Amino acid sequence: AYLALVDNSLLPATLWALWCDDQSYCEFTRKFYSQMYPFPLSHIFPWTRRRAVLGRLGSMNIKHENQVLALVDKAYSSLARKLK
Repeated sequence: AYLALVDNSLLPATLWALWCDDQSYCEFTRKFYSQMYPFPLSHIFPWTRRRAVLGRLGSMNIKHENQVLALVDKAYSSLARKLK
């Protein structure tokens, strides 16, 4: 049950941080993937991956950072109770 909680709460948070947050996407994620692939894949792959992640989060009904933060808070609270 706790693995599912982590998978359903922390994975969307990680995806959000890497692909949806505009600042981290422009500064880190896009640059990293642009360096890994030759032109034109260096422009196409980050764009398509970001669209796929946005679609996946949208299907999970996650559209705002506040929703992600609430999921993370819930997951960490549950894990903290389990570890006490």
